[in-house]
Amino acid sequence: MQEHLMREMQERLSANLKAMDPDTMVRTWLPTAVKGFEQWQDMLASQMNPARTK
Repeated sequence: MQEHLMREMQERLSANLKAMDPDTMVRTWLPTAVKGFEQWQDMLASQMNPARTK
């Protein structure tokens, strides 16, 4: 059953990716990637300068 579900999920994901043009993919995924990078930067900065978080 698990193999069947995984195969179906892979097929659906592949179909959706093929239907999506590169411009749409970038506009969909970029904001999330940028936000994650900003959070990572903030975390590193707060570790390097504890006074900044006060």
